[in-house]
Amino acid sequence: MIWHYRGPVKRFDRVVCRMYDGYTTADTLGKALSNIAYKYKKENGLAPTARVELEKLFIEVEEL
Repeated sequence: MIWHYRGPVKRFDRVVCRMYDGYTTADTLGKALSNIAYKYKKENGLAPTARVELEKLFIEVEEL
């Protein structure tokens, strides 16, 4: 499945990005959120272990 996240990114309950737009492929919602969080960290020079929070409310499966 292709997942699309379009929403805020938080670090320690503080919004650091109001609108992040990311895509990934994954079998589950949890893995999709993990993949998109990793992509955000990589694009913004954060360590892979950095804490980043995404909200489930803003992710959906894309139709082909």
